[in-house]
Amino acid sequence: MKKPALLHLFVLYFFLNASAQWDLPANMYPDSLYAPFDYGIASFDPSSESIILWTKVETEYVTDSLLLEISTDASFSQTQSSEILTTNAVSDKTVVFKWMENLQAGQQYYYRFIYIAEGDFQNNISQTGKFKTLPSETENVNLAVASCSSVFSGYFNAYKRISERDELDAVIHLGDYIYDFVDSDEQVRIPDPLPTDPVTLQEFRDLHKYHLLDPDLRAMRQNHAMIHIWDNHDLSLTAGTNPDAMQAFFEYAPVDVPDTNRIYRQFAFGDLLDLNMIDILTYRGLDTLSNDTSYSIMGLEQEAWLNDQLLTSNAQWKLIANQNMVGTWSSVGVPDGLGLDTDGDVFDDSSWDGFTEARFNLLSFIADENINDVLFLSGDAHISLANNLPLNPFDSLTFNSVTGEGSVAVEFLPSSISRGNMDEQGISPNLGPGVAAFSMALNPHQVYMEVVQHGYGLLNIKPDSIVAEFWYSPILQLADTEELGYYLSLKPGENRWTVYPDSILNPVGIQIAVEQYELNMYPNPFEDFILIDGFVDRADVQVFNSEGKEIIRQTINSNRIDLSDLEKGLYFVYLEMNGQQFLKKIIKW
Repeated sequence: MKKPALLHLFVLYFFLNASAQWDLPANMYPDSLYAPFDYGIASFDPSSESIILWTKVETEYVTDSLLLEISTDASFSQTQSSEILTTNAVSDKTVVFKWMENLQAGQQYYYRFIYIAEGDFQNNISQTGKFKTLPSETENVNLAVASCSSVFSGYFNAYKRISERDELDAVIHLGDYIYDFVDSDEQVRIPDPLPTDPVTLQEFRDLHKYHLLDPDLRAMRQNHAMIHIWDNHDLSLTAGTNPDAMQAFFEYAPVDVPDTNRIYRQFAFGDLLDLNMIDILTYRGLDTLSNDTSYSIMGLEQEAWLNDQLLTSNAQWKLIANQNMVGTWSSVGVPDGLGLDTDGDVFDDSSWDGFTEARFNLLSFIADENINDVLFLSGDAHISLANNLPLNPFDSLTFNSVTGEGSVAVEFLPSSISRGNMDEQGISPNLGPGVAAFSMALNPHQVYMEVVQHGYGLLNIKPDSIVAEFWYSPILQLADTEELGYYLSLKPGENRWTVYPDSILNPVGIQIAVEQYELNMYPNPFEDFILIDGFVDRADVQVFNSEGKEIIRQTINSNRIDLSDLEKGLYFVYLEMNGQQFLKKIIKW
């Protein structure tokens, strides 16, 4: 099979700007062995009876013809059927085809494209892709959750790990699938010279193509169907529409929707799960709510659509996937000198914290209509976070921060695939545990936070539980490893996270028999001492620093622990009292 050398030199060095030569960084190259399918193949928006299949050809011809085959086996000995397709420069030689024939629910299928036009690529065959149709009945669904994948900021090791997980039914991507600029603090993998920020349709197309030079992204798209939404970096805006960016997005990451300005839609996994993908970017601020100063974040039409989906759902679990953090992230009481940017009393008022009435209305609707088992999936923040979602997390009369009672839903926000967070912003990663502990002390609805690692989330969904896992991968070099950072579960009817003791990340290594939140210690953060909630006759106390070194061992006969000699930082207090064991994270400022 011939491969025109000049054409592939163009792909390698001139893909962003035909007038300039580009040197590609590490692990960035087209899939030349399968030319002209240099940018791979992909599948999107599965249903129980359809799938969107994608590829792009890189040729010098005006029009290209391809044969698309689909099969129940990887050798294509059981080919279901085939379709002849054409493409040209109008769509930047991308192919987007919705397959709706002979597909059965809950099955895995294989597909490939064959180049059949005359020329040097005659009969060249793409790689083999695979996807699963959505089930009509199921007792188990596995989903990966990802967001914020800048090819400039680091390696896509997390995408590679996702591609290797055969158990997945789909990959949910919550936006910032591509990045429209190179961050000055995150120049890990950049071409020489630096690319310019996209403005025109062709520049957005080139940016998609550049990201697809990463083989790990291509592998993830090849092996799993994607269900996704855009965010601000995909469209180069903070709200509203960008027709050129949207056209390029739908050419390279298509969505099964009736028009290109709407991407909110629902996916049904039998009676087990309804997945609602919503868009809080392009509709925000278009409609007012109760007064002229409180705006909708979804637009009233989309808000009514979501309410109807929740109200009429017969599924056990209702998932709402959106671009930004839903739970409030209060910054009240944050000390100076940490280098943390805040927007008034919250860390980010461009998320739901900037649309507090819209958030209250949605959570109130869920509570008032007695809609249980709602899980929000969120991205954008570049950190790992699990929230309980009460109507007011700071009202102790309606929300118990120890047990989580009073929460009406929960939130799962995995970290970024590669985009920077705390340490990339110049803050020492050693401060990460302390910042997380401090934030959780200020925000009683936060049950887990991690601000340094990168990766993705996994959801294992069954009738009796959803188990949510945070998985972490390095981004500064290629790696074949990953680690499970934390996991928790959601049980039917509880509407609050269950935290497992053996998933608590602590360097002490103590095996505790009870959850760490069952014993209240305050104030936390503290200055000189910690009080135990309730009178203590006798307790054996050990205090460990963040490296797991014991620095205090004593017996107390009251509810006060004197820690005035400690330096500022993160600590672990371990108590044995009344035959029980307790472990608490505390922080001194």
